[in-house]
Amino acid sequence: MPDTPRVLLVDDSPHDRKMVCRELNRELGDIDFVEVTDAAEFDAVMQMPHFDLVVTDYQIRWTNGLQVLNRIRESDPNCPVLMFTATGSEEIAVTAMKAGLDDYILKEVDSIRRLGTAARTALQHARLRRRATQMEQRFFSLLEQLNVGVFRRTPDGVITEANQAAAAIFEVPPDQIPGFNLNEFLNNFTSITSPASEDRVLQGKTPRGRRVWLTVSEHPVTDPDGILWVDGLIENITARKQAQIELSELQEEAAHTDRINIIAEMGAGIAHQLAQPLQIM
Repeated sequence: MPDTPRVLLVDDSPHDRKMVCRELNRELGDIDFVEVTDAAEFDAVMQMPHFDLVVTDYQIRWTNGLQVLNRIRESDPNCPVLMFTATGSEEIAVTAMKAGLDDYILKEVDSIRRLGTAARTALQHARLRRRATQMEQRFFSLLEQLNVGVFRRTPDGVITEANQAAAAIFEVPPDQIPGFNLNEFLNNFTSITSPASEDRVLQGKTPRGRRVWLTVSEHPVTDPDGILWVDGLIENITARKQAQIELSELQEEAAHTDRINIIAEMGAGIAHQLAQPLQIM
């Protein structure tokens, strides 16, 4: 691995902490371990910078693994957490996984070797999540710079989230976006393209009476819980449309001027031809 991972180890058993360090070193090489043995030390490390991985026991004298997991999730939602314990149960494992635990390993001879593999997998997944988050942030930053609105709505038009560019187009404060109804907003617009098209061009009036042109692009998505949403982009293209109209008018005016010039030239030619016989006579 290119960087030395920082691993927080929460376990009040010196023997078990040593075992975890040995297995992770075997799998991952050099590691910067931070070991916690009591509540004061844990509170102190919660003030420290980012950890790449947390390994916690379940049954600890001063707390339990679920509480450790919750504290980690509050401070760093993307930090992977493994629970390595001999005192848990299937119920605890299920509860922990629902709370965001990355893996649950029993302190048994046959399972110890799996700790290193689980740690490597968790670190890889965390790196992928961070990379995806960074790409998403860059994408949304670019859209904000381009004044492109991004939103998610329910199938019946109720928006659940949107960026600032979308809020500006809808003419509502960002904190009033949840619950905003896109269908009602678009009732004052006429679609220039087919209403069934995923990419629509619309013209109409905003709630404040501004006449604008908009493009709206939408597509349905299903989240991991099986819930159907509609993700979309919306852009105010009024300036672009006005420029196109003005260009068209200029081209029409130029064409009209050209036609007048041609007619004038033809008239002058005809007058000249008519004058020739008179000069001969």
